[in-house]
Amino acid sequence: MIVYIVVAVVIVLGLFAAYRSLGGSQAAEVDGVALIHRAARAMADAAAALESASGESTIAPGTTVDDGGRALRSQVEGAAQLVEQVDAGQLSSAGRDANALLRTAALELRWAVRLQATHPTPESAGMERAIGELLTHSRRCIQSAQKLLGESVAGAEEGHGAAQSLVE
Repeated sequence: MIVYIVVAVVIVLGLFAAYRSLGGSQAAEVDGVALIHRAARAMADAAAALESASGESTIAPGTTVDDGGRALRSQVEGAAQLVEQVDAGQLSSAGRDANALLRTAALELRWAVRLQATHPTPESAGMERAIGELLTHSRRCIQSAQKLLGESVAGAEEGHGAAQSLVE
């Protein structure tokens, strides 16, 4: 009988310890303004990497097409996931517009990476144009988003407060 009591106490203590370790902390609140600025920089870096990779006809020594494509895909996906983490409800009108532009750019960069990965040396001019147009439009979206974010930061420096200009 004593064995059952000891086992029950050990189980209760184990459950209590698991509850404390797993459920004890709350997730930190994400700063939407800082996140959208990081997302814009990450998207610009990913677009630049993709543009430089699409202009290269040779592969660096020691790497394969898969190695370069995998690294590029993960960079684009990382930037796209940053954009997806932004809570647009926290942002002002300019912030929401910038978020929408960055989401569009992320979608287009994802498609450009996929097309480039499946056709590393395009046989057709149409495929090259498609990748080029995706890159061009995503770059325009990123630049427009950065302009919107820059205007909101410039407005904040005039006395409105940095957090106040992008957050309602």
